[in-house]
Amino acid sequence: MLTPNPGEPAQPAIELHLVMTDRTLADKDSEPAHLVGYGPIPAPVARDLVTADEKTQVWVRRVYTDPQTGDLVNTDARRREFPQVARMFLTARDQICRTPFCGAPIRHADHALAVAKGGETDLRNGNGRCESCNLTKDLAGWTTEIRADGTIVTTTPTGHRHTSRPPRPVRSEPWQPTTLTTLERRLAVLMDLQWPGAG
Repeated sequence: MLTPNPGEPAQPAIELHLVMTDRTLADKDSEPAHLVGYGPIPAPVARDLVTADEKTQVWVRRVYTDPQTGDLVNTDARRREFPQVARMFLTARDQICRTPFCGAPIRHADHALAVAKGGETDLRNGNGRCESCNLTKDLAGWTTEIRADGTIVTTTPTGHRHTSRPPRPVRSEPWQPTTLTTLERRLAVLMDLQWPGAG
């Protein structure tokens, strides 16, 4: 079972390996796709298989071909999805949406700097966001910068800059040993004298 986003019920995960050209995917070309383990399938069927909706997440990994031969020669090395353990960590660490002025519950484990812009799928680039903020920050005019200390700086289309750090974890003061008071020392001596077998 795979939980698509923190706080949502678990859904079954299905993984299909479907190879199609960018033209078939984005330009409605009629070139058939190849479903690994099955064979060729018509382009419209392939497009239906990768259509996302509010209940379905689709992850696309680019595969590169040799321009001369058409052979598959390379693929994206970076993951685009945070594993479940990382999602749980980001939700526990961030507590609420990392957009400074938001405060809504976390719904997405998000890349602070999008993968398309060079962001890595690791905890340093991860943050919890509500659905609205996650979608908004990728619109034109919004930029994100990640600083070495983990601070995320979001710049809006109006030029306003907002910084965000995860809230500090709850912690108590360090335990400090205390010295025994005179009364406590006297009680300790009295207990030693009255202890059976003390000599």
